[in-house]
Amino acid sequence: MLGLNLMKTILVPIDFSDVTPQILASAESLAKPLGARLVLVHVISPSVIMTAYGFAPEDAAIQFNEEKDRARRLIERHAAKLRDNGTEVLTELMEGSGIASILRAAEEQDADMIILGSHGHGALYRILVGSTAKGVLQEARCPVLVIPPPGRSRPKPGEK
Repeated sequence: MLGLNLMKTILVPIDFSDVTPQILASAESLAKPLGARLVLVHVISPSVIMTAYGFAPEDAAIQFNEEKDRARRLIERHAAKLRDNGTEVLTELMEGSGIASILRAAEEQDADMIILGSHGHGALYRILVGSTAKGVLQEARCPVLVIPPPGRSRPKPGEK
């Protein structure tokens, strides 16, 4: 079993949603006493741009580059706040599928833990789109901590 005193790298996938501040606060509160570094990861999935005339690859490339620039600014802003608090932080932007990219980053960074958020989407969303948190939980080779969405109350014993 992984001892907490051996934890050196915590992978923190973020998507800049409402749960991101909670994820970062949880990751920082765990990393600081352990002297662990945080690796913030944001995954960008290329989107397909359709127009009335069909696929527009040049529009897709422009939009993708704009999204990368926006993501780079946001992830560095989050990292700077953590660094200001004395936490060692690396950042990484990845392209592709969320689950596969997170798992690849965990492997490449030799992550001892992954801390990610859950959005609390309903069953229909999970069926149609899937759940990144669920996929990472099922496939990760290290412990995974899932942070619930803001405002989510804990069920009382016996409730589901």
